[in-house]
Amino acid sequence: MNIKEKKILRYINVAYALSMVPVIIFLLPIDKLIEKSPSVIFLFVSYITLICYINLRFNITALIIKRKFLYAGSILLLTFAITGFFDVFLMKEPHLDKLDSFPKLLENLRSRTIWSFYIINMSFGLMTGLIGELYRQILHRQAVESEKNKAEIALYKAQINPHFMFNTLNTLYGLFISKSDQAEEVFIKFTNILKYMYINAEQDKISFNEELNYIKEYIELQSLRLGRHTTVDFKCESDDDAVMVAPMILITFVENAFKYGISSTSESVIDISIHLENNKLTFVSTNLVHNKAINSNSGIGIINCRKRLDLLYPQKYSLDCELIDQTFNVKLIIQL
Repeated sequence: MNIKEKKILRYINVAYALSMVPVIIFLLPIDKLIEKSPSVIFLFVSYITLICYINLRFNITALIIKRKFLYAGSILLLTFAITGFFDVFLMKEPHLDKLDSFPKLLENLRSRTIWSFYIINMSFGLMTGLIGELYRQILHRQAVESEKNKAEIALYKAQINPHFMFNTLNTLYGLFISKSDQAEEVFIKFTNILKYMYINAEQDKISFNEELNYIKEYIELQSLRLGRHTTVDFKCESDDDAVMVAPMILITFVENAFKYGISSTSESVIDISIHLENNKLTFVSTNLVHNKAINSNSGIGIINCRKRLDLLYPQKYSLDCELIDQTFNVKLIIQL
């Protein structure tokens, strides 16, 4: 329990103990007890306050939850004995035998009042202890879940990055082997992409403009190796380039479009559209499938992307992947 939580519980217990003072004065024969021994009233009020402090200091509820029954039982037994001492010896009403009527009834009322104070205060302390323990467990569970999510996201990123790097290096290798004049330009773009991956990919959120530039670099790099049979239609609209987004979400689907949509023998179009308006990001891609069979759930990239979306944007996204007549369609909507 941190210092702030302890202060809150301390204030609650002190306020509750002070609220008991007028109740004690109203229910107990204060006037006669003051005549006999004023210090008894002070001791009893202090004892009622002490019960609240004992619950706050030792947290009997936590001891019970942790199965430390000996400590919890010892504290309860001690406070029970002290309450009995007040009832039998210290707060016994003087001159009770001289009362005009109902002496036994008044005696029982006094005794029940003392024990009621004890039970109410102890129950209140146990209840606040239980609430505090539940609150700590909730915070602990949230912290564990947060660390688990971060670890899973890091794992998914680690799985995506090597796949992307392999595809890009393969393109770069082909250009160098063929001694293409574009090799230098491709190398520069590849360097920019690596810089992005190792600087921004570890961030929880980056600006939409940075993510968009990364996708543009990738598309331009891939377009350098396309033959005359494949064309790329890329469109992007945004009303706020400063909106923060999770990095490397959209690149998975862009990669897939180039992986399966390139053809050297038949006409093919890769259509990619990104639209951002009112913090609503819409990504749409369409491409023919040439290289090999694919279905809406295939590929480690798509599977990991779904998992990342579940962790980063729970209940805030929709993802539809469909294969219709050898045309693969992707539509992703994220409420940022």
